[in-house]
Amino acid sequence: MSISVHLEDADVVELLGRLDRFGVNARPLGARAAARCVQDHFAAMNSEFYGEAARATTGRVQGENMIVSIDHVGIALRRFGGTVKPSASGKYLAVPDSDNAQARNNSPRRIPDLHFRQNRGKDSGRLTDSTGRVFYWLVKQTVHKPDPSVLPTDSDFEAAILPELQRKLERL
Repeated sequence: MSISVHLEDADVVELLGRLDRFGVNARPLGARAAARCVQDHFAAMNSEFYGEAARATTGRVQGENMIVSIDHVGIALRRFGGTVKPSASGKYLAVPDSDNAQARNNSPRRIPDLHFRQNRGKDSGRLTDSTGRVFYWLVKQTVHKPDPSVLPTDSDFEAAILPELQRKLERL
């Protein structure tokens, strides 16, 4: 997932213009600051998923835009929401049981000797071990609500970029 940082803050736009007049393209500096802003935001969420997303976050420039790329599966779904269905080759999605750490950290294919159990009267099921302990719930689809708090706000980006641009201008 890539996001383009659109800066409408007058101070940031004015600083970029001043730096441009000095012949300095400060957009790469701003893109790195925006990427650090996202990385810090993910780190504050204090989970393995967001830690991996932070490590997969980079900043770059494309034309006049500062782009932050997050090369991590699931970020766009969490941010924008959506419905997830099984691939054409599958009948169910395997959702890890929340109380089963082994399931949360593995694919069902990596856990030996799981057994399918049909849920009574429903077109769904579960994968269990020989003792009946649930590892995965099998569902036809999952629906996710959008969560704007997954990414920093525009003002967070501006607060991260503005000091970097000011420092660059002061060094000229």
